[in-house]
Parts: sequence; C-alpha cells; structure tokens
Amino acid sequence: MDRKSIIILVVSFALLVLWFPLINKIYPPKIVPRTNVQAHATGSLAQATSAFPVRTTDGTSPIPPVPVTPSAPEQILVLTKA
Repeated sequence: MDRKSIIILVVSFALLVLWFPLINKIYPPKIVPRTNVQAHATGSLAQATSAFPVRTTDGTSPIPPVPVTPSAPEQILVLTKA
C-alpha cells in the first residue's frame, strides 16, 4: 500500500471513531420527560400492561397479572408441499 491509501484508511477510521460524539454535538438528543405508566393505565391499557407487571422499588407488583385462557380448542395443522 502506498502513502495515499494509508492516509485514507487512517482518516476513515478516525471519522468512524468520532462519528457518534460528533453527531451528538451537532444534533443533541432530546430529553423526554418520564411518565408513570400506572397513572395513565385505564381500560384496555391496564389489561395490556398487566401482562408485563411493573415492579416497584420494594419488589412488589402493583398490578396483579391476569391469566389468559384460550377461547378455542387447540388444533394441530399439517403443512404439505404440493
């Protein structure tokens, strides 16, 4: 490799290393305010979040999980290549 190729490789590597800090400097990340999911959970949203319970700092679950029972019998399907 000649000198020009080595310089191009070094500059490319430096750009890759500095890309993330450079982008954060040009376009700073927006700060999103934290929201409490439990305070806004009503109706179907409360049922959806109960499948994935949120743990509090003391280790208890504020919303008990709701067991899901199937509404139809289990069926086994066989796929064949025609």
